[in-house]
Amino acid sequence: MLQPVDASSPVLPILAAGQLLPDGMKITGPDVELSRVRDHVQRVCELAERIGVKVLAFDCAVARHVPEGFDRKPAKRQIVEFLRMALPFCARHGIMLVCQPLSPARSNIINTLPEALQYVWEVDHPNFQCLLDVETFLGATEPLENLRDSLPWIRHVHLPAPSDPRPIFAELKRTGYDGLISLTGCDANESCHEVLAFLKKRWADA
Repeated sequence: MLQPVDASSPVLPILAAGQLLPDGMKITGPDVELSRVRDHVQRVCELAERIGVKVLAFDCAVARHVPEGFDRKPAKRQIVEFLRMALPFCARHGIMLVCQPLSPARSNIINTLPEALQYVWEVDHPNFQCLLDVETFLGATEPLENLRDSLPWIRHVHLPAPSDPRPIFAELKRTGYDGLISLTGCDANESCHEVLAFLKKRWADA
């Protein structure tokens, strides 16, 4: 079921956030400063807990992008090293970190659900799971089987607006998904009531 949100509240909860790392803070390549990255992640997790964030997306397109000419094998090891460093902070502050596949136009690594799952399985930490970015999934023309295989590890969903999410919702409902769903690209003038009603109606119809 969809997580309830009190849209009448003057201060709405911020349950999920992205852009864990700024563009200038690399985690792949020859210029990684892991101690600086560690301090940043610690501060972000502390702040996230204070404002009630439960989910952080590991998107970080520029930060994780593998520099041209840099070997991908050590780049992958660097990403794993970053995750193993960051996840104790996430666990300490009650945050789920979710691995978000990005289109090749945005980043040249972790572009599909199976690729994201490889990191989830290798790191093997309860606070590190998958994010289903519906726009990236459909844009990459991944087979529906990739989604079905990934569902046990999906803990957050990004849904583009406008779109018809019912085929995706049907798969999520089939496995009893009860996590958060973010509708991205909404018109700033749309009320939270309207957005929530849209999602609930599409979920019921799926």
